Amino acid sequence: MVVELAHTMLIYAAIRNTEFVEVLLWHFALLHSCHIWNLVPKLQHFAPFELLSRLMTERNYSDLRHLHTWGCQVYILEYVVAVGKKVPKWLPRARRGVRAPRSAF
Repeated sequence: MVVELAHTMLIYAAIRNTEFVEVLLWHFALLHSCHIWNLVPKLQHFAPFELLSRLMTERNYSDLRHLHTWGCQVYILEYVVAVGKKVPKWLPRARRGVRAPRSAF
C-alpha cells in the first residue's frame, strides 16, 4: 500500500511538473508515503506509530494538517531577496521548484 501511494504521488508530480520531477525523487516519495501511513489511524482507530510506541494520548492531528501535497509546485525565494537586499527590477526574485518534504538524510 505504501509503495502504491508513493508511485501515485510520483506520477501525479511528473504530470504536473515535467521539467522538475525525475525518477531520482522516488525515495523522497516513498519516505513521504511512509510518514503519511504511520500518522493516519487505521486498525482499531489507532495509528501505527501509536500501536508501536504504546502512546495512547489525546489525538492531535496537527501533523496531518501541516502536510502538503508531495511534488506540488513551489516558488523558492532568492537568497538576496530573503535577506532584504534590493534586486534590479527585471531580475527574477524567485525560482520554481518541486516540494519534496522529509529528507532522507
